[in-house]
Amino acid sequence: MRWSRRKVRTAIFAPVPEFVTVLQISDPHLRAVADPAQGSPDSGLRQLVELLASEQPEVVLLTGDVADDGSLAAYERAQYMVAGLGAAVLATPGNHDDPAALAEVFGRAKALDIGGWRLLCVNTFVPGEQFGKIDVETPVFTMEKLLLPAAASGEPRV
Repeated sequence: MRWSRRKVRTAIFAPVPEFVTVLQISDPHLRAVADPAQGSPDSGLRQLVELLASEQPEVVLLTGDVADDGSLAAYERAQYMVAGLGAAVLATPGNHDDPAALAEVFGRAKALDIGGWRLLCVNTFVPGEQFGKIDVETPVFTMEKLLLPAAASGEPRV
């Protein structure tokens, strides 16, 4: 079979949407065993997702402490809840998370280009510590990673 070529517009010349809706969720602190009680972390995350579903976010950023105990069950429940939003999800670990378990459920994506923006997740996790640390020597901070391709205006966006 022979494929014919078609003209396509590259991302550089694609129109940039006027708005991109990003929902950032930080520190839900779910545990291995679900807690359906009113006011619990499970209840809070579920109510938040229900409340903001009408905003139709294009991206959900889970920025740390998704699980209080680093359990796979907690990440799977969080993934199930945010999947109902129909958005791309980027997750980065906090000091309570297990980075390997988080990546098993949410993947290892560290960046997403959307609407003229590059969203980066920076892992500040320090094993065995309650604090995080940003290491500016890591490859995520290279200018190549930080700058987007030029938009139609020719101006890079960070």
